[in-house]
Amino acid sequence: MTVPRDLHAEVLAWVERRSTEILTSDGFGDLVRLVDDEISACVPEVGTVPALREILDVSTSAALLLYLEAITRELPGTIGASTEMRELARGLAARGVDLAVLLRLYRVGQRVIWQEFMRQVHHSGLDEQLQVAVLEFLWDSLSRNLERIVDDVVAAHTAESEQRLRGSFARRAETVEAILAGDAIDPSTAETLLGYPVQRHQVAAILWLPAEVEHADATGRLERLARSVGESVEADQVLTIQSGARTLWAWLTTGRRPDLDSAAHASGVLTSPDIRIALGEPAPGLVGFRSSHRQAVRAQQVAASAAHPTQVTRYADVELVSLLAEDQEAMASLVARTLGRLAEDDATCARLRETLLAYLHEGSSAKAAGALTVHKNTVLYRLQQAEQLLGHPIDERQFEVEAALRLVAAYGISLLVR
Repeated sequence: MTVPRDLHAEVLAWVERRSTEILTSDGFGDLVRLVDDEISACVPEVGTVPALREILDVSTSAALLLYLEAITRELPGTIGASTEMRELARGLAARGVDLAVLLRLYRVGQRVIWQEFMRQVHHSGLDEQLQVAVLEFLWDSLSRNLERIVDDVVAAHTAESEQRLRGSFARRAETVEAILAGDAIDPSTAETLLGYPVQRHQVAAILWLPAEVEHADATGRLERLARSVGESVEADQVLTIQSGARTLWAWLTTGRRPDLDSAAHASGVLTSPDIRIALGEPAPGLVGFRSSHRQAVRAQQVAASAAHPTQVTRYADVELVSLLAEDQEAMASLVARTLGRLAEDDATCARLRETLLAYLHEGSSAKAAGALTVHKNTVLYRLQQAEQLLGHPIDERQFEVEAALRLVAAYGISLLVR
């Protein structure tokens, strides 16, 4: 609001005189303490931390000094945040104090200063019209200057937060890289750098979006699913590292060995069928952190090449296949040599291979009938047919037969047999 022209000179004269009195007396220190005591009471995130209260005192002193010296300028709103004010904003950011706290701090400061202005004007002895004009001038100048100052301190807080976040991400990534490389690192140091307990049971997971899937907000979706998987195994904490635009590495820590079967039924898994997950096996400590991740990588490799991939791939389910998968030509040769006519690419052989693998998975038991939802006699009949195509009894070269069957189940007969 514009001060009436006939009162403008009187307003500036009174404001300049009163500002000078405050600056050259104990009133300035009293005003700083008044503001900071109220801020400390209303903003405990600052008031209860001695180091921050000290920075606050310096910042408030600098802010009031700047304002009182500039208060009679014809163009209010031209002063910005001082070095001390920016230092307070950076100090809050460095301690992880939210930006909302900084804004609350300035709102409290504005309220206290305005109340003090009104008190001094009320006891000034000025006539009513001049009091109104002075208050209008003070409110306008205080609001405009504070707006500029707040813009500056918000920028300082944001820049510091972003820099520290980048540094935190970098330190976390470097620490994970060192652990995976097998570098000597103290577990307590690793926990401090990661903000994550590494001396308990560890389960590694790799989550990714296949290339054909749209990846809008891919990072957010992968992060949410990682937390869902963590909840399903009752993980105490989840550590995640972005590994490309479509891939997330995760570790889940628990106080006891987790049940990974529940991970496949996590609510997030069921509602995100386009996201794939590879799981390593649980193991304790830094060794487990490293070994479980390596297993998850191998499980991902199998899943990525599978003819009929499942959403969740456990290393324990594809371990044998993974170990044999280093040489594509050797895999194809093993399948053709071991399965013989059972390796033919038709529906009958596919059904017989499925039955034989289920039978071997159940420890050479007819319990496979339950898994296949067929009658026990049907299983026995199919096993006889499989033996005929193999050219020998099932228990002869059983290990090689099961390995070949697992390779076909994972990669598909058309991929292996040329």
